[in-house]
Amino acid sequence: MVSDQYGVPLVTVGKEIAAEESSASVFSFTTEQTSKLGMGSCHSITTFFRDQIFVFVNSSPLVLIAVGRPDANVGLFLSMSFDISAALDPLRNAVVSNF
Repeated sequence: MVSDQYGVPLVTVGKEIAAEESSASVFSFTTEQTSKLGMGSCHSITTFFRDQIFVFVNSSPLVLIAVGRPDANVGLFLSMSFDISAALDPLRNAVVSNF
């Protein structure tokens, strides 16, 4: 799923999960607060919830969200996130121009 920084879904692939939408806005807030720690910017956060894993990637003003089983290859998604983010440049530009 790709959402804006407020949690509004822009692109969804596969089965939707209700927790994704609210989580996107929480992620944006969390990365903002984490960067205040003075340890650099926060690029991604990985969380486990029940029998799922959520990977959030900051691609401001977009948030990339991947949901999978706990044994999913998180490293693979994180390494692909740069290519996915680059492919979303037209969408990012459209979102930026509408703010």
